Amino acid sequence: MLNVDLSTVTMAADVVFGIGDPVAEILHLDAQAGPSATKHRDVLAYNVLLHRQYGVAQTLIFHLNFDLISS
Repeated sequence: MLNVDLSTVTMAADVVFGIGDPVAEILHLDAQAGPSATKHRDVLAYNVLLHRQYGVAQTLIFHLNFDLISS
């Protein structure tokens, strides 16, 4: 058995919009500047925490490839 305390979870999303009044949906925007082998885990954690607090959450990831811009 593990002694797990999740009360100290701290994460900061890039941008989160609440849509509607009262909030009916959540849109999480994430800008990714380079490759990340664990981005899917971050997105899952953001969505779980947002869903728990507000309800349904959707994520849109912007992959910023600066190599394409400079060439």
